Amino acid sequence: MENGMNETVYWRWRAMVPAAEADAFCDWVRREPGAEPACWLEPGDEVARVDAYFESEAEARAVAARVEGSSVERIGEESWTGFWKEHFHATPVGRRLQTVPAWEEPPESGRISLRIDPRLSFGTGGHFTTRFCLEALEEAVEELRPASMLDAGAGSGILSIAAALLGVEEVEGFDHDPASVERCGANAALNGLAEGRIRFRQQDIRAWRPAGRSDVVCANILSGILVECAGALWAATGRRLVASGIREVEGDEVSAAFEALGARLLKRRGDGEWCGLVFARAGG
Repeated sequence: MENGMNETVYWRWRAMVPAAEADAFCDWVRREPGAEPACWLEPGDEVARVDAYFESEAEARAVAARVEGSSVERIGEESWTGFWKEHFHATPVGRRLQTVPAWEEPPESGRISLRIDPRLSFGTGGHFTTRFCLEALEEAVEELRPASMLDAGAGSGILSIAAALLGVEEVEGFDHDPASVERCGANAALNGLAEGRIRFRQQDIRAWRPAGRSDVVCANILSGILVECAGALWAATGRRLVASGIREVEGDEVSAAFEALGARLLKRRGDGEWCGLVFARAGG
């Protein structure tokens, strides 16, 4: 949304929740409104502040109507950019990659730069789940030399872009949110990738039926959806599946869902709160 001076306007929704409920509440924000929350909580705090950002006032107020005591505030591009400049900086990932915000020059490090303008989409490489997927994808490219990659739940497009920059020839990604799909295309262009180099599309994973297999599939989505859609995700996997967005306490359930389909658990890694899983077919 823009005002008469062509300044982009966002709507910040804010809620105050008990510290003990902050993680579960943030999961709800990701699942229901479909926004990526920013949680402000210091050691010893009894109350956490949770913010989420929307492009339309109607979206923000619809969420506020569902959460008692929450508020909505109009903010301009300058405030929005300031938020990201404070929280997102160039960061090395894995052996060869680095994530770089659109407003910073890539450091001279010899690493492959993934330039990202996140806007409202999740996926800057800062969260454990995204970092795990990037590292696991890099390992898969080095070990398997895959010809194709599928990014299920693309968000900002960071995993698809990484695959293309690492040399995977056929890359496609989908997301249920049309704004995320648009952002994926913009981020691909920001990285110098020609239009069509990555095939992005809008798709609800719950209604998705894969038409074929990709050598590597990445799915950084919530545990419940991973379990619900395990059959489709595994059917789409030619050699290796990288799954994250999983709470540590939910890791066993997600792993069991894929192992029941014949997947072999190749790796599990976590940070005490989140975890990621890598599954392989024979030879992968």
